Amino acid sequence: MKRKCTTLIFSVILIFAMSVPVFADMTPKPKLEILFSGFPKDEGEVYVTLLLNREGGLGGYYPWNGRNDDETTRNPPEGHEKAWDRFRAYEDDEGYRFFQFSRVVSAKDASYVWQYYDPGTFKVAVYLPESDKLLVSSQAEELYAMHSVFRADLSDSNVSSQADGSFIMYKVSSLPQELLAFIARLVMTLIVEVAIALLFRMKKEGILVVTAVNICTQISLNLFLGMASPHTKPMFFSAGIIGMIGFVPVELVVIIIEAAAYMLLLGKKLGKGRMAGYAVTANIASFVIGVLLAGIVPFVF
Repeated sequence: MKRKCTTLIFSVILIFAMSVPVFADMTPKPKLEILFSGFPKDEGEVYVTLLLNREGGLGGYYPWNGRNDDETTRNPPEGHEKAWDRFRAYEDDEGYRFFQFSRVVSAKDASYVWQYYDPGTFKVAVYLPESDKLLVSSQAEELYAMHSVFRADLSDSNVSSQADGSFIMYKVSSLPQELLAFIARLVMTLIVEVAIALLFRMKKEGILVVTAVNICTQISLNLFLGMASPHTKPMFFSAGIIGMIGFVPVELVVIIIEAAAYMLLLGKKLGKGRMAGYAVTANIASFVIGVLLAGIVPFVF
């Protein structure tokens, strides 16, 4: 009966996992965070977007082509219409242009986040609704780490030829946030995989092995992904389907390593086939829980 129950749980997890994006698991993803300061006194909220000079789309977003009858055309969210008019009209000599997405950033929160897809080189555009001004970052930037943080001071803006003003962005160390996010991901992974271990009737020794193996693989995986930079352009740092497929071999290596460890350390007592099945089931379960948590606590991923 217990074996049938475990098989049923595994089947449900597998079916759910196949229906969701590959990139939504408990590994770190490319993340851009911009911290704003120096909001003009009359501007309680501003509209922010990324300007890109890439070909093709990015995460389902495409550059504005000047027409409203194209399948790639998006309509502005309510309240963003005037900002989009200014964003659409912008294109500089380097080819940076609007990709039809924007977000509201308030003086209180003062943070803009773009996640999951590496934008390549980018500029940041800020629309000030009260003064009807468009500010654009003075130079192009790119992600320098999995979690790249920049600081932008809107009070230090200068007039430019392509926009109403420009501002400078500075790189900020994100190590403290990365460490906290890693610890949170590790704890989540351990909770899920220990729970699955209990379903596989593991006792104290098995739980300790699962904990130790996960700590080792999670540290190795996060160091590997953290050292990968946009300059080397590994597959998993790319946008779209290439980026999603790129994570698959990385995850498969983790499963193989964990399965080998469990078979070696616990195989004699619990059975090698059973331990291999546990490794696959536990990792898929972590994947599914990661999907659910990504929308609740996105700052962790």
